[in-house]
Amino acid sequence: MELQQTIVSLVAENLGVALVPESMGKLGIANLVQRDLEDAPAIEHVIAWRPGNLNPALRPFLAEARGGPG
Repeated sequence: MELQQTIVSLVAENLGVALVPESMGKLGIANLVQRDLEDAPAIEHVIAWRPGNLNPALRPFLAEARGGPG
């Protein structure tokens, strides 16, 4: 996310253009002009984890990411 914020800040300073997620426009950066792409493809997100991961937050996170218990 920090890299995207840097990129958007550079765009706001008229130092280029960038393709970034729509959510970056909600940062409230002055002088930033954001345009939607016509016929932009939807991008699916992928989650990967090690099978032996013992982090107690993993199971609830995966359940939430799947949209239900589990």
